[in-house]
Parts: sequence; C-alpha cells; structure tokens
Amino acid sequence: MSGRSDDEPTTRPQLSETELDQLFDAALKLKIGQPNVQKTKLESSVDQLNACLEGPLIGKALRLLIEIGSLEDSVLSPKALDVLESNQERLKKILNTDDSIVPTTLDAVETLIKFGNLQQQKKAKSTMKEGILRFSQRLDDPKITACAIDFIMQFGDKDTKNLARKKLTEIIHTQGVLTREPHGDYINGQELADNPLFSL
Repeated sequence: MSGRSDDEPTTRPQLSETELDQLFDAALKLKIGQPNVQKTKLESSVDQLNACLEGPLIGKALRLLIEIGSLEDSVLSPKALDVLESNQERLKKILNTDDSIVPTTLDAVETLIKFGNLQQQKKAKSTMKEGILRFSQRLDDPKITACAIDFIMQFGDKDTKNLARKKLTEIIHTQGVLTREPHGDYINGQELADNPLFSL
C-alpha cells in the first residue's frame, strides 16, 4: 500500500509504448486538420502522461505532450501544458544530467514558452535560463553541442550567444563540415541543411 489517500481513483494503468505511439499519431492527425475518433482518447489520456514522466517512456511522453500542447485546441492544449508545468522540477532535474532526453526536455520547456499562459511562460523562461547556463558549460560534450548552440542562440543572453558562436566556428574549422554537398554537411551527425544552426 502506498501512503497516498486521494479521493479520486488516480491509479489508472500506465500507458504502453504502443499506446503512446498511437496517441502521437492521433495528435499529428489533429495538427494537420484530420478529424479522427481518437480526440476523446487523447483527452482522457493526457492525465496518464504524468505517470509516464517518471518511467522509461519519459522521452515519448514528453514528445506527445509537446505535440498536444502546440495544438490549436482549447481543451487539449491547456491540459498538456498543465502537465508540463506541473513537472517543471522534473524537467530541471533532467537538465542537470547528460541524459539523451535533454534536447526533448528543452523542446518541452520551449513549448510552454510559446503556447503557455503568462504564469507558465514565466516559469518556463526561468527553467530555460537554467538550461542555457548549463548548456553553455557543456559545449564540449559532442552529444549535446548542436542542440545546445541552437537553444543558446534562441534564448541565451549576449555572453552565452558569443560563447555559442565561438564554439560553432571552432566546430566548423576543426571538423571541416562546410562543403557544397548538403548531405555531407554535418555538425555532430546532424545534417546542416535541416539544422537551425545552418543559418548562422
């Protein structure tokens, strides 16, 4: 028995990977304007995503919350944004690690900044500031460099942006990544043609 004694029965079974994939597809269909019968399932599943943020499927759950949070839907979007906001401390902990879901986590924070209400935006900007500070101290980590520079250039202050530009120049010189062949242009394995850093 757990020590929880909530009045509501919140012990619904956790979503499976297959269910998360199906819900993600449903969210994508809604985004491109395809009406589908899954909308009610999406609505009822948003609360269950909270539990997924504590388990091994956190990356997929965050991706789904990002998709739902950015929908032009007056019911679904606020629900997803509320789940993201209520997990700000969890997101901050992830940003302290070298975890592979750090980029997805910052995408989630960015979703709150872009689509949240004023309170959510304020909290998310504070979280983003912490993430940018940590990123600027980890620009030599090849796993996060491209993502770090991208977020720093979007949300960083003048000093961190200068640091990111300097690092980007260093990468371009040392890796010789700028060629005329688009599929030969890489920064840490990401094609420059599809990379927001390319505009720099």
